[in-house]
Amino acid sequence: MTTEKKWPRLKGDYKGLRVRIVKQLNTNGGDGAEAGATATVVGYHRGLELRVDVCDKCGTKTYIKRVPESSVELI
Repeated sequence: MTTEKKWPRLKGDYKGLRVRIVKQLNTNGGDGAEAGATATVVGYHRGLELRVDVCDKCGTKTYIKRVPESSVELI
C-alpha cells in the first residue's frame, strides 16, 4: 500500500514544504531547474514560488515563480 502525500488545503500552508521537480522548469532570465532537482516552497501567488537547491553541475541557486502544482511532487 503506497501512501501518496497530499497538498494542504490552505495555500498559505504550502510554505516550507519540500518538493521534487517532475519536469524541467525555466525562468525568463535563462536560469532553470532540471527534472529531479529538489526545492523548497517559499510562497504561493499565482502558482508555487520555489527556491531550488544548489545545482550539482553549475553550483547556482534558482528562484522560480508561478510553477503549477502538476510540475512538482511532494517529498
